[in-house]
Amino acid sequence: MRKMPPGAIPLMACLASLFALATVGCTSAARKAAEAAQQAKIQHALDFEEIQNVMSKHAYYFAAGERQRELDDIWAMQAQGLSWGTDDGYWVDAREIEDYYVHHFDPTRAKEPIPTYSDPVIEISGDGYTAQGLWYAMRQVSQTQGGKQILTPVWEQHGVDFYRPNKNWKIFHFFVHKLLSTASGQSPEASSTAEFPVTPAPSLKISTKDRGFGPYATPLGYLKVPHPYYTLGRTFNYGPPDDR
Repeated sequence: MRKMPPGAIPLMACLASLFALATVGCTSAARKAAEAAQQAKIQHALDFEEIQNVMSKHAYYFAAGERQRELDDIWAMQAQGLSWGTDDGYWVDAREIEDYYVHHFDPTRAKEPIPTYSDPVIEISGDGYTAQGLWYAMRQVSQTQGGKQILTPVWEQHGVDFYRPNKNWKIFHFFVHKLLSTASGQSPEASSTAEFPVTPAPSLKISTKDRGFGPYATPLGYLKVPHPYYTLGRTFNYGPPDDR
């Protein structure tokens, strides 16, 4: 039998040790990557549920007429660019939203029960700081016009951008797009025009020619559906245009 050269056995032992270390290192790295992926899935599921809870709170506060409490609890009131929008336009930043959404809300004129929401489409950003959601909503508004109570079913889409300034999700942009409304005894076309004027007026109005921007989808008539994105600056949003 041929003898191994001197030092071969220690060399082979050293190579075997290096291979074992490399194998352990690769296994450890793969395990850490798998654990990180699993943790990301868990966090995504938690975020999804928390965002739906925020919208459930909005529905409750909206119906109860507790709009100031809603703003204090679930809106990112310290964030610049905060907005509430409708097909008429946008109310931008905290003071303007409070002036319209809280101070000029008259519960004796219109009573609005809890909106019935569809299952949402929710996308959470890759960086984990923002999210987008789109809901179909149906509600029935009881309005007093000329001393007469009128029940008006309203079908809408609610598009919302969420922001997480700390550990809690908050509403950043909220956009309401009306699809259809039908007052009792009226056609959809007639009841659509028999609405109260909006006061105070939005600081940024939306004209018909502007409806190709921002949240509106093509063909017109619906809002854009959230899709996977990394950061809010790299996708559309439900807020006012940046050059307002």
